[in-house]
Amino acid sequence: MNEELLKILACPYDRFDLELRDFISSGEEIISGKLICKSCGREYHIRNSIPNFLVCMEIDNKHWKRGERVWNKDFISKVLTKLKVKENEIVTEGFTLDVGCGENPRGDVNLDCYIPSRIPKNFILGSAEKLPFKEKSFDVIRSSYVIEHLLDPVNFIRQCVDMAKKKVIIITDNSDWLGEIFFRLVGSGRIFHDEHYYKWSVEYMRNLLKRLGLNATVKPCNLSPTLIVKLLSSLGILPRIGVLFYRDIYVEVRTSR
Repeated sequence: MNEELLKILACPYDRFDLELRDFISSGEEIISGKLICKSCGREYHIRNSIPNFLVCMEIDNKHWKRGERVWNKDFISKVLTKLKVKENEIVTEGFTLDVGCGENPRGDVNLDCYIPSRIPKNFILGSAEKLPFKEKSFDVIRSSYVIEHLLDPVNFIRQCVDMAKKKVIIITDNSDWLGEIFFRLVGSGRIFHDEHYYKWSVEYMRNLLKRLGLNATVKPCNLSPTLIVKLLSSLGILPRIGVLFYRDIYVEVRTSR
């Protein structure tokens, strides 16, 4: 962690500034130390250059081994390609935060609740529901396959909107997808995943963002590399039922005024 990153960090509970104490550095890199909230006094430790904002957890040595999850060790990171919304069409000009970066980080700052096997630049160990950053710290915030895991998705969206100057990009599963309906009928599969608290549809997401008074675009897309899913998504041009053939949902919330 470097001093530039320290400038945008804040206590995830009250957004107050943090004071760096008892630190060891190497050049511009802060190797270890602790960050103390100037308001509530909570302490967040830095270890191996990684700030840890998971204050609800005791992290022992084995959890700091690269590639081992802090929460669910059976998690398999999704490495996905895109058809209707291609990766190079997801515009993230400017300083970007990737929330839930996993093994495929795409941000200038990257946050997750476990330590990836290859630690990305400016990595923060923390929770998506308690983001440890000051308001308007980033131009763009992006998050792929995170919001369905959160107990309070509205709070997550509001946090992201507060911290992004230009826009927030969210990608999640489409619960209207035929594959999800099939899994539901046979009684197994992703739709019953223990870690998924919400199942999003285009209509549900649009209505939520409208109620929040946000300027947003919500559209179905396909991010699956599976050939049959790619082929079926070509039927998305069909009126009314087209949404059934898209596996995923793309959300873009514009925060600039």
